[in-house]
Amino acid sequence: MDATPPPPPPPSRLERDYRRVLRLLPAGYRQRWEDDMVDALLEVEQSGADASAAGEGPERQAEEREIALLQRPPLREVAGVASLAVRLHLASPTTAGASATARLRGDAVRRVALVGLLAAAGPALLSAVTSLYAPITPDVEALGYTRGDAVASALWALVVVAAFTFLATGRSRTASVLAVLAVVPDLRHPAETLAGAWRVSPGTLLGAVCWLLVLLAPLAALAAWRSDAPRPSRRWLLALPVVAVLGWLPWLVWRATGVLAAPDAAGLLCLGAAACAVVALRRRDGSWMASAGLLAAVGGAGSLGRLTLLAGPPGLERDLGWTALEMLALAVSVVVAAALTRGRLPTVTPVTSSADR
Repeated sequence: MDATPPPPPPPSRLERDYRRVLRLLPAGYRQRWEDDMVDALLEVEQSGADASAAGEGPERQAEEREIALLQRPPLREVAGVASLAVRLHLASPTTAGASATARLRGDAVRRVALVGLLAAAGPALLSAVTSLYAPITPDVEALGYTRGDAVASALWALVVVAAFTFLATGRSRTASVLAVLAVVPDLRHPAETLAGAWRVSPGTLLGAVCWLLVLLAPLAALAAWRSDAPRPSRRWLLALPVVAVLGWLPWLVWRATGVLAAPDAAGLLCLGAAACAVVALRRRDGSWMASAGLLAAVGGAGSLGRLTLLAGPPGLERDLGWTALEMLALAVSVVVAAALTRGRLPTVTPVTSSADR
């Protein structure tokens, strides 16, 4: 009678940890390549162990290989797997090995980054112009606001504009760096609120969390812009002065009525969600519908959170009125999305699509 083969040795700690890290990858990709990737990663670590004990004899090299199998995965390998996971989950039309759904998801998230930076760059362009050319009255100077402060404000606004411009022209790495630099000053207040969470009301804390979501969501969406992503259309650049000019309307209303009700970043994201929903209806494109849903979620959370941060009763009607308009934009997004779903909108964008369509 033939002896039964011995059971395979249990996996090492390093192998178990690598398999946990590989769970970040899409299921289909992992099912096909997991074993090969684990073998390659283990071989890299053991080759490094051999090199570290070179010249010390085979016994010492064997010990180093055993020690390597007891270590945790190096941070560089974990970062590499995470980067690959982002690339496959938020794929571009030319990403090898990515599913059609991942390409749709990638188009939608890239568009969220474009709309998010556009919503910041339009008012920033208007702010830069007014900061540089608007006269500083004695009343403003009495508050300690000088021409130097105006120039600094204009420079910060131009960083925001430059971030969107670089992204709209296909230079996503530069855009990401500038976007991070531009958002840092705005993170100070919500970060301080969260740091002193035990001293503030739950409503104020909720408002700070929602505002952080509005600020950080477009930055997170920039991760989908990789070197193989399609270059945006020039129409995105044309949208910048349009949004800036539309920013004058609240000021014109203020001069005529004395009431200033300008949308903030969350409000502009809500309007962007409604615009994406309308484009989705016109083109019957699933990626635009997904963009509308993502923008509606972020903008809606920011709009609701702003209600907890109202300055006081004098601005209550104004802020509630604008928030109601934002909610109306969200309702349009939901209705259009429901209509598209009932109309059996294709859920997968064609492979030739891009984020600028």
